[in-house]
Amino acid sequence: MAFDTGPLIYYIEEHPDHLSTADELFGAFDTGAARGMTSVLTLQEVLVKPLREGREDIARKYRQVLSYSANVRLYDRSTFLLLLLETGKGLYPFLS
Repeated sequence: MAFDTGPLIYYIEEHPDHLSTADELFGAFDTGAARGMTSVLTLQEVLVKPLREGREDIARKYRQVLSYSANVRLYDRSTFLLLLLETGKGLYPFLS
């Protein structure tokens, strides 16, 4: 399952309105019930605020989730876009 910054921010920073949904998503990644993928752009985007505010602890959590989770893959931009396109071709034949 491809994801962007939103669910990751809600999960790491424990957003009160969205934490239960984010916990469910990342819990599925943790148990292997789902596999996640995102691009290095996501990592770059989520690191801006914590690093600007001197919150290395939060930045470290983002790096850990995206770099060391068993069922979450971090792809370079080109590979990520190609994977999304290939997935889309199966769902939407007009993309072929």
